[in-house]
Amino acid sequence: VVVSPNPVLTVTNNAPTICSPASTNITMVSPTSGAVITWTTAAVAGVTGNVDGTGTSIAQTLTSTNTTPTTVSYVISITANGCTIPTQTVNVVVNPTPQVTITNNDDSLCSGETSNIALSSTVAGTVFNWVVTAGGTTGALNGNGASIAQVLTNNTNAPITVTYAVTPSFTNAGVTCTGTTQN
Repeated sequence: VVVSPNPVLTVTNNAPTICSPASTNITMVSPTSGAVITWTTAAVAGVTGNVDGTGTSIAQTLTSTNTTPTTVSYVISITANGCTIPTQTVNVVVNPTPQVTITNNDDSLCSGETSNIALSSTVAGTVFNWVVTAGGTTGALNGNGASIAQVLTNNTNAPITVTYAVTPSFTNAGVTCTGTTQN
């Protein structure tokens, strides 16, 4: 009678939370001779890129269209010499990458009036940071928040255009996802 050892499997999730789109980073190691490592993953609404496979690493680019963090699960199994052990489940949380919608409620001001620019995103909890990239008016300052309301003063004899570059970001589980900067 030949008695084969049960396979041994060590799974390491090097990136348990990622931003969309980004690659998973799961490694599997087995010292057992003849070991075959496979995984399955179920479809997740709003997420693409996760597929079943075989090998010693799961490096799949996951893209989420969801507006909240979404969990993708991988069920990993190992067989060697006809022996198996219970499966291991590894989860990867895919954070949404926010985009900013800028609504300039008054794009023409007189000197001394207050700007009225609203910032929003479909991702709840988005933080907006802005920097002034153009415009030499008094009162145009870098800042953060959901609106840009600044008293702008033009001390020249000609109109001045003030440009704000707004960057959205969302943080979950210690991972910050930064969206595209827009003016």
